[in-house]
Amino acid sequence: MYPFLDRQAFEDKVFGPNLSEDLCANSAFSALYHTVLALGCQYHEGGAFDPGNGKAWKLFQVSLGLVSEILMPQGTLMSLQALIAMSIFTMTTCCLQIDEVLLMEATRMVQGLGYHRAQATGDQRHKNTCYRTFWVLYYMEKQTSFLGNKSSMISDIDIGCPIPDVPESVFGEYNWFLSAIKFGRILSQAYACVFSVSAAFQTTGAHHIAIDEIEARLEKWRTEVPVGFRPGMPLLDRNCLSSFFPQPSFKMIVLHTNFSYYALTIALSRLNVSVSRQPQSLRQEKSKRLLMYTARAIVEGSKIVDIAAHTPNFILSVLPLAALFILFDFVVHNPTHPETRNNLALLDVAAGHFSLLDYKSGGFLPGSILTEFAHIARQFVKDYDINQLRPPQQEPTEMGSSITGFTSVDTEISMQPNETNSNDNNNAGLQDNMVESWSPREFLNYPITPETTLHGVPENPRTTQYNIQTLFGFMVPEFGHDQSTSEMLSRWEEDRNFSVLSVEACSNRILMY
Repeated sequence: MYPFLDRQAFEDKVFGPNLSEDLCANSAFSALYHTVLALGCQYHEGGAFDPGNGKAWKLFQVSLGLVSEILMPQGTLMSLQALIAMSIFTMTTCCLQIDEVLLMEATRMVQGLGYHRAQATGDQRHKNTCYRTFWVLYYMEKQTSFLGNKSSMISDIDIGCPIPDVPESVFGEYNWFLSAIKFGRILSQAYACVFSVSAAFQTTGAHHIAIDEIEARLEKWRTEVPVGFRPGMPLLDRNCLSSFFPQPSFKMIVLHTNFSYYALTIALSRLNVSVSRQPQSLRQEKSKRLLMYTARAIVEGSKIVDIAAHTPNFILSVLPLAALFILFDFVVHNPTHPETRNNLALLDVAAGHFSLLDYKSGGFLPGSILTEFAHIARQFVKDYDINQLRPPQQEPTEMGSSITGFTSVDTEISMQPNETNSNDNNNAGLQDNMVESWSPREFLNYPITPETTLHGVPENPRTTQYNIQTLFGFMVPEFGHDQSTSEMLSRWEEDRNFSVLSVEACSNRILMY
């Protein structure tokens, strides 16, 4: 998945007779070596969800202690590879607060080394390894920057190095390495054209043109992915995956490809809903439906996610959490819509995913708190149905129109079985043929984030930097010489309690609403 090493050269050095001398003499190699061991250890029951526990963390701790020695001297290929390996390790839940730091340092180093330019001079022996190292960092940095709503540190217009052939990253007919790079380029274009501060001041028409262009490029990329890996298609279950994909890494490639596509689709759909403020317009309705179907696809895909310490946090919790919030919004704003029944069922599935995460992490990730969202949504729909059956009051309430946008007559008509089969939800990228079948009474309601003001100046919510990972609130412990073990354990417990309170507060706010 991340072919930044010349595997043969690395293994020759590791299994050579001078390993001990190399580890003592070369800090970069020692950090790389221990991080590779830590990554492998995660897949052999040596990982842990929380920092400070497990064999993998103890190995990674050795690499962390060498970071200053890697950064201070002039960068080298091995120093860069060590930082990339450490960045891969920090994608998991035990390193939430340092993942971007290491990746930023690696990005700074790769540009200082000039690997983004075609190498005409210098050491030609490792040219292919330099190229593949740069491109691995490219798609890692592009995704991390986009998910954090930040501009990329790598300028696309300043890249001159070719994309090398990487046979180990070709899975059947799927060239994962090339596909990931292409997707990284789309993320870069999407941020510049529709999500940056400059793009936020475009007219509505210009926004629509830019979004359509990005969606067209995304759809072209999607159709180029082979069917077994293609986003928007039904994902296989665990048993089918084991027989269909001979290597364990195949499943992670499928999840990375699909969830990355869904993340961008969600961002574009929410932006379309925000920009297209005309009520009950086909463009806005198409975006709402696509947003709902994408959230459903994420929840359905979460059933094949390994609830393990080695699973990247983006796949394990961040995107499923976003899907849960989206489905919750659709339920409470459309309690009588025909799609609400399916959304409630999938909210229960998402709640089960987070309950299992809570159990597997030993309570470190308080996912079971999120089951309250499914309960609140179901109770809200139940109470709404009871209120609808009550005799009309002298002053009829506006609840049916203010929350759902339907009158009572519209509700009766929309509940008729003329809705498109929800089992087609997995085709998240192929919804165009459904537009003509929608009538205004079947349109979905979805909350549009209001613009806030800062010092009297309108603040666009699309330009504010927010990362959903911050909801977890975990901190990596400091390993200072004057810090006792009891003090570190106390700090970890405080951070864990803070994360629990954060999610509880979120649940209470929804309940009050």
